[in-house]
Amino acid sequence: NTGWKISILRESAKDQNEIPFGHGIEELLIRQIEHHRKVLQCTPKTECRDYLYLGMKGGVISSTALEHAFVRLIQKAGIDKHITLHGLRHTFATRWVESGLDIRSLAEILGHSDIKMTLNTYTHSLPEQRKKNMDIMAEIIQRRAEKQV
Repeated sequence: NTGWKISILRESAKDQNEIPFGHGIEELLIRQIEHHRKVLQCTPKTECRDYLYLGMKGGVISSTALEHAFVRLIQKAGIDKHITLHGLRHTFATRWVESGLDIRSLAEILGHSDIKMTLNTYTHSLPEQRKKNMDIMAEIIQRRAEKQV
């Protein structure tokens, strides 16, 4: 099934942001949803929905509760660094850009209404990338110069 998407609902946005998943993730999502339904003892009469992460009553989890749960997981894993969900989002976006993937798609996945926000936030030039780009340009110039000789 290639139609799996996650919907991100944000208080700050008027609509929801739908993000498609890569191949093979469906089974993990189904297990996560089933786990929460079992833990919360969901029945047809309860509010439980097919959310990936649920609040204590089976509804939408607050961003604060999700952040606290994430911090507990980081501590439980023995990671001695300050890592936030927003930091993971930033790392994801930075790696996306570094990989040369489509910026418009990234903007849509991040829920940015204007691609300028994505460009201004994530396309900062790293010294290694500038060097790599200049090496590529030097090769192009050299090949064209050799063709003219």
